Amino acid sequence: MKQEEWLEQLTKLFQDEINLYSNVLELEIQKSTAIVQADAKSLETIIKKTYELLVMASEIERVRMKSIEEVYRSKNFAFPETGALALSDFLNRLDRDSNYRLKEFGSSLKSILQRLKEKIKSNEKLILTRQEVLSKTIEAMKEKVMESDINTYSSGKNPERKQTKRQSLMLNASA
Repeated sequence: MKQEEWLEQLTKLFQDEINLYSNVLELEIQKSTAIVQADAKSLETIIKKTYELLVMASEIERVRMKSIEEVYRSKNFAFPETGALALSDFLNRLDRDSNYRLKEFGSSLKSILQRLKEKIKSNEKLILTRQEVLSKTIEAMKEKVMESDINTYSSGKNPERKQTKRQSLMLNASA
């Protein structure tokens, strides 16, 4: 494979991967909104779309790494001792023009993946907070039910109706 061909192929793969991860990042932003609004249907749709995009991105990454491996073989580059190919090692072995062109895409991909990682962590914290609020609300409701007087009639010769003593429970719906 000629240098122009593999360089063009790797460039295209990087662009596709960057676009997919950008779409996943956008979905994670939408996911935050769905979590805050407690919109389960939207959240389910977003999770399915995210999964589909991640599967596609994984396949593109596999093809990209295979292409890099082919370039290693065609250029007779020595494979790293660890056995795992690293993009930085690959770029360091290329000529300056190819290195510059691919390094820009590698940096963009790394930046998007870093932002995506931060957003995923943020969404995990949001979900845990929502679960905690829901658990505490359920606990408070159970406690109030146990505290209230449930008997409505007295026993004995002349049963009389008693007023139940139910306490109010104030919930913060926006939490």
